[in-house]
Amino acid sequence: MWLDREPGRHAEVDEIYRGNIARLVESGAYTEPAVRHPGARHLPGPADGDFDAVIANWE
Repeated sequence: MWLDREPGRHAEVDEIYRGNIARLVESGAYTEPAVRHPGARHLPGPADGDFDAVIANWE
């Protein structure tokens, strides 16, 4: 997923995944579960540190 650009933040990646799932549902290739729940969410906190510093170390 990150061959041509840096890794995205959680919210951005979540949008990509949810968009892909929505297209699969619309095409009939995937059926949503009978019970809907919001799923796992990343809630950033003070322990997350500086994302830009993490990306700098990625290289």
